Amino acid sequence: DVDLTVQEGEKAYIRDVRIRGNTRTKDKVIRRELTIYPGEVYNQVKVRNSERRLRNLGFFDDVSSAPEETADPGKYDVAFDLHEQRVGQFMVGAGFSSVDDLIAFAELSHGNFDALGWPPVGAGQKLKLRGTIGTERRDVEFSFVEPWFLDRKLSLGFDLFDHDRSYYR
Repeated sequence: DVDLTVQEGEKAYIRDVRIRGNTRTKDKVIRRELTIYPGEVYNQVKVRNSERRLRNLGFFDDVSSAPEETADPGKYDVAFDLHEQRVGQFMVGAGFSSVDDLIAFAELSHGNFDALGWPPVGAGQKLKLRGTIGTERRDVEFSFVEPWFLDRKLSLGFDLFDHDRSYYR
């Protein structure tokens, strides 16, 4: 026979949420993805969910968290350690096809853009500029997405483009 005695301890509460390692991404962009808040009961499932949401932003290549003891008994600080990765891309290419003949393109995109700040990095906006030129076509595209319009979970985006093709055969 096995006799187990289990005694439940005191509930642990979150005193503060600390974020470390964000050199470019604004604190507001990170905190809006968290599912834990100061003052609530410490819940490991919510902490892991917050980690997953931060990873899914695509701004960080490493996200980890750990509870830190405080002077207040039963209260912990939760520290998120982040390591930012590059989120901008520049691509160029060229090709040949039987329809378009010779074509070349250039694309500049940024996944953590800030349209209203300088340097223009860290607000979580997405920006893409693309140009294609060839013997039979000319394309220019501009795309912008604000994932938290008016600080609400409401996405606003727009695309501007000009496509010109001349297939006179």
